[in-house]
Amino acid sequence: MKAFIDRLVVFNRPEGRPLVAGKAAVLVSAWEENGMEAAESLVRQFEMGFRHLELRFVGRLLVGGAGPKGAIREKPDALARARALGKSLA
Repeated sequence: MKAFIDRLVVFNRPEGRPLVAGKAAVLVSAWEENGMEAAESLVRQFEMGFRHLELRFVGRLLVGGAGPKGAIREKPDALARARALGKSLA
């Protein structure tokens, strides 16, 4: 995650900001624990970063209880939401 955020630094300059300002941004995250409290700080961090870079925060897909490899297959509602979110960006 830090590497991803570090790559956004180039846009945090006056000449870089117009390259991303107004572009759509989504947050997709899965984690092992159940419940949203495990992701609250992550969500706040990305929302703040998106605002700072003037990105349009258009959606999120947050899925708890998806730690082991393949666990997301047991969550058809999350997969359906992922498809819908992807289509909304196209």
